[in-house]
Amino acid sequence: MPFCPMKQFLIAPLFAISTLTYAQTKADEAQIKSIINEFMIYDARTKTFDFGKLLARSTEDASWVNIVGMYWSGRETLGVAWDRMFNQNKMFSDVKFERKSSTIRFVTPDVAIANVVSHVGEFYPPDGVNRGNNVMPEADEMGTMVFVKRGGKWLFTAGQNTVVDPRAVDPMKEKMAAAPAK
Repeated sequence: MPFCPMKQFLIAPLFAISTLTYAQTKADEAQIKSIINEFMIYDARTKTFDFGKLLARSTEDASWVNIVGMYWSGRETLGVAWDRMFNQNKMFSDVKFERKSSTIRFVTPDVAIANVVSHVGEFYPPDGVNRGNNVMPEADEMGTMVFVKRGGKWLFTAGQNTVVDPRAVDPMKEKMAAAPAK
């Protein structure tokens, strides 16, 4: 068969696309799920949260934007901020956190994004004391966590969480419900 440059021009990119895969192995997914499960480990005996396992599996420059827009950057800063927020001021003492779901999407072979929905019991900011007008009712929250793969291991590098407002109307739910089945 004679050489056809146009055919190679068209087929080569298709071959490259068809062989392009991201690190979506069961082991990669399990490693990320393990890190997610290590986030906010509560010790009922001491009534404290332990963030040590997550921090040990984080990048040095890891960052977090919390539910009210506070920005913390760096592994050491995260450890101090979370300890102060969750352990020292007792705002979350005896507050139940329940993981409801998580999804993981591999963006590149070494970057993944997880969306984690958790249910958070009611609490009293800023210090856990009920003053009669400071209750935050129980609600679901959506956390987004970014992971990077370095040296064959997945590490947490950035995150953010938001309250899921049950009063909000998701325009996509209506659109998806009206869409014809494929």
